[in-house]
Amino acid sequence: MGALATALLAAAAAAVGYVLFLRPWHVAWGATEEEQVRPLPGDDVVDRPLLGATRAVTVAAPPGEVWPWIAQIGHGRGGFYSCTRVPNALFRLGLENADRIHPEWQAIAPGDAVRLAPEGRGPPPMPVRVVEPGRLLVLGGQRPDGASSWCFALYPSEGGGTRLVFRTRDRWRLGPGGLVWLALSDVGSFVLVRRMLLGIRERAERAGRTRASSRPA
Repeated sequence: MGALATALLAAAAAAVGYVLFLRPWHVAWGATEEEQVRPLPGDDVVDRPLLGATRAVTVAAPPGEVWPWIAQIGHGRGGFYSCTRVPNALFRLGLENADRIHPEWQAIAPGDAVRLAPEGRGPPPMPVRVVEPGRLLVLGGQRPDGASSWCFALYPSEGGGTRLVFRTRDRWRLGPGGLVWLALSDVGSFVLVRRMLLGIRERAERAGRTRASSRPA
């Protein structure tokens, strides 16, 4: 067997392994089976998505203490609590992540827009569709080349904590190189979203510990 044939077989085996094993794990990272199939606001924004994922974490803080971090999300606001070094180096996005709650960024409402990148660069802002403080934030809408939606859903969990469930749905026209971009987006979104969910959890739990330690004994 020649080197080219061997390389093609290896690539095919890797692709099959990714589709059958790795992808089903990462598109449902942290989410229960019930959370994966639960209907959420924003699902109707993107029908027949090319990419869709439901991921979740448990936060040792009540929903009311997790919500402020979600309310201030966005470029030029609290950031996305995710990786910044590589996106900033590759795309010059100027991403920064807040480590405290900013009262001036808490008033988010339907009709607002959350920027993902500097104005005039990168994807367009995502319209705010649904806001239920302490419970739900839905972003998304139609674009010239497709549609996207994000849903942050907060559910009380045992022990006074929170289940933070995050669902994304995306569709765009597949042009030249579209399959390559689809694969890169599929993997890249997992890396960034996982870091974001962990970043929200870390900040909410740290803020709770700080408040607890400052209370009089």
